[in-house]
Amino acid sequence: MPQISDLTVKKADGLTDIVFNGVVPSAGDKSPAIFKALDVGANSASRPELRVSSSSNRARTTRVVEATFVFPTVQTVGGASTVAHRTLFEVRATIPTGAPDDDVEEAVAEAVNLLGTALMRSCFTTGYAPS
Repeated sequence: MPQISDLTVKKADGLTDIVFNGVVPSAGDKSPAIFKALDVGANSASRPELRVSSSSNRARTTRVVEATFVFPTVQTVGGASTVAHRTLFEVRATIPTGAPDDDVEEAVAEAVNLLGTALMRSCFTTGYAPS
């Protein structure tokens, strides 16, 4: 079972690192692990956050892993900083427990790498599927 740790990723400029601190470990199935960019924003509501949870289906033939990323847009309204928008990114993976580890590893690598391609980044940035 993976252990919670801080995550360091590149920002949109491709050069600058941002750290998502592992602030709450999962307590078990359906209990999310929570990561927050603690060096960003003035308060908890204004910080980007990643939540990752997992569970089994009823038959225990699959594990479901869900990740939800929330990026708040903070604007000044009437002299006060306010969260005006929240960009939401959700990923759900259903992993058969009977699949060979090598197949699962390959499937996860390909899926995650596909989502990181320039074309997929453009789709998410513009809000449109490729035509």
